Amino acid sequence: MHLKPLLYASIVTAALAWATTTVAQDRQPIDRVVAVVGSEIILASDLAQQMQLIALQTNRRPKSEDEIKQFQRESLDQMVSDRLLLQEAHKDTSIHIRPEEVEQALTEQIQRVSSRFGSNDEFLNALSTEGLTLRDLQKKYREELDDQLVKQRFVQKKLSAVSVSR
Repeated sequence: MHLKPLLYASIVTAALAWATTTVAQDRQPIDRVVAVVGSEIILASDLAQQMQLIALQTNRRPKSEDEIKQFQRESLDQMVSDRLLLQEAHKDTSIHIRPEEVEQALTEQIQRVSSRFGSNDEFLNALSTEGLTLRDLQKKYREELDDQLVKQRFVQKKLSAVSVSR
């Protein structure tokens, strides 16, 4: 009588172990951490988005595997440097950016990027090719520009405290 429950428990355990192993093997990572800056992480998806923005802004299109890896390294290095500077800037509570400043910078940035294309339709087609809408681009740029303005103010404040002597 004790053998049946033991056999049943063994079969259930084996089935669960097999199912768990099969499911675990079928899983693909959704995202991964590519860098840690202070208490912030940079995910592979963040890096991919940043590379997409840079490619759109600069019309850079790496072709070979080596060019792609170089582009990834450069983009990640820039992201880490930016995050370090931004973390320091956020510690300074005297730095404030008004929403109007961000909107002005956003308008200028969109104009700069769109002017690299022959027409507005070409610009919108390029966005579509990258899987973006104008609204998506504005959302991405808005956050990035707010961070840039904070960093600029921080650097200006630090530089204004420096005196040059001969």
